[in-house]
Amino acid sequence: MTPDTELLTRYATQREEAAFAELVQRHLDHVYSTALRLVGGDTHLAEDVAQVVFSDLACKAGSLRQCVALSGWLHTSARFAAAKVVRTEQRRRQREQATLTMPATSSASEPDWEQVRSYLDKTIGELADADRDALLLRYFEKKPFAEIGTALGLSENAARMRVDRATERLRTRLALRGITSTAAALGTAFAQNVVGTAPATLGAQIVSHALAGGTAAGASGASWLASLTTTGKVALATAVVLITATVGVMLKPKPSPVTPDTAATVAADSADTATAQTVSASTPITRESATPVKTNAPARHGPELFFVDDQTGLPVTNRVISLRGWERGSQLLVEKTVRLDEGRCLAPFDPNYGSRYWILTHVDGYADVRLRWQPSRGEVIPEFYTVRLVRPALIHGRVVDAAGNPVAGAMVGFNTENVSAEGTTIEDHCIDYLRATTDTDGRWQIYRLAPEMVGRLFGNASHPDHSRSEMLFVSRQPELAQQLLEGTVVFHLGEGITVRGLVVDGNGQPIADAIVRVGNLNDSRSREARTGSDGSFRISGCRPGEGIVSAEADGFAPTALAVKLNTILSDIIYCGS
Repeated sequence: MTPDTELLTRYATQREEAAFAELVQRHLDHVYSTALRLVGGDTHLAEDVAQVVFSDLACKAGSLRQCVALSGWLHTSARFAAAKVVRTEQRRRQREQATLTMPATSSASEPDWEQVRSYLDKTIGELADADRDALLLRYFEKKPFAEIGTALGLSENAARMRVDRATERLRTRLALRGITSTAAALGTAFAQNVVGTAPATLGAQIVSHALAGGTAAGASGASWLASLTTTGKVALATAVVLITATVGVMLKPKPSPVTPDTAATVAADSADTATAQTVSASTPITRESATPVKTNAPARHGPELFFVDDQTGLPVTNRVISLRGWERGSQLLVEKTVRLDEGRCLAPFDPNYGSRYWILTHVDGYADVRLRWQPSRGEVIPEFYTVRLVRPALIHGRVVDAAGNPVAGAMVGFNTENVSAEGTTIEDHCIDYLRATTDTDGRWQIYRLAPEMVGRLFGNASHPDHSRSEMLFVSRQPELAQQLLEGTVVFHLGEGITVRGLVVDGNGQPIADAIVRVGNLNDSRSREARTGSDGSFRISGCRPGEGIVSAEADGFAPTALAVKLNTILSDIIYCGS
């Protein structure tokens, strides 16, 4: 088989299309399967991600000719491309639903693939380059150990040991997310499930698209490799005390390498961000005042929006409204205020950034609206769009503690289910995490939701001194819809345990600004805090019982320990080295 490096060289130096087509055919199943896991099974999005990855490969073929394991670069590119497509907020909603059925720890030796698939690629991306390449060559490309050894400059036996160690390290990291198994069972699951078959016509489409001009897509991924790090060995400690659990965590550092390539990528990314044009959130935007300052860059505002009352058909005018959308350099929706002039305003978000263009509106006295276009699928963002506003439904209720007493200052938050499965509708009333704070009587209310969305809500309540309430899904308990409208729904907070302790390195020196988490990673019920300058931390509102306490800091590998938070006094126990 012709090595990947030779195919890359032939394409980079001679523009040999057959060489590039061979690379796509060789790695497409791997990239497509990775993307499919990361976008929650959406085949169309997975195809979009694969297009971006291979277009980027076509643009960077010259610089990748000496790449030891191309599969490692492709896997990293697929992870970051998927992140740009799906966006952080969508993934948070999916994780929030998934955690309802996810146990704190799993004692089965056979891993639940449905759990593993949600975290597999992100976890692989956290491994050192050598471990990641070994796993990808073995399980994604299904190469024998002899070929792995040749690719990595090892003997066959050393390659086998490298894969075994990498699998064990991956198993340890998955355990941080509440998924436990043996390394052998994990390897078996990978061999059976990790790579599927991409659609038959996708390879030809990708080759055609990439060779026709994938430069733009490649440029968008120029900074991806800058995030790769190398991690080291760790040690940890924990203790549980009366009501307050004291945890000591000891970390051992291993410096992350900095290469000329990653340094150049970071510099390019910074320059790109610095030149991005923005619109001040505090400056009213009208048709006259929204014209950007003249620069060499094109205007970066979106369509002109015309807001009308759905009942009267009259413009909604003379008021300041809030719009949210995606912006370069931000992984969360950015909120900006604009002033309506005769019902009109310019959307202050660049329509040329990203594969999806979203605008979420908030106008007092009306239900929130979500507008969506997907330029990556050929949808054209119009220059003018009319938004019809409907009157909202009032939802309200109470929050109480474990003893039934009202809780003031609690946060109640809601989202709508299946927001990514809405078909091709441009305009809908799906929300993006509405929240409210309780008053002194523990009462809250939200007046921003379209009536038809009440049946699709899910949400819970939280407070710093209490453990979170259970998540309520209206679709699973239809009677909750009427209770929300009547104000009789009650969120019950649980008892809260306070966890405190120190994070230190192998020499016993405190580590400042480390992240300490009580609970599973990505579990909405987990709590976390950062250490102070003396390495100490204090986390309130933790759920009693068995769980995981973990710590991570820049320059150190994350570590975790299973603990039991109750009223039993225990000594500090140090494990590992």
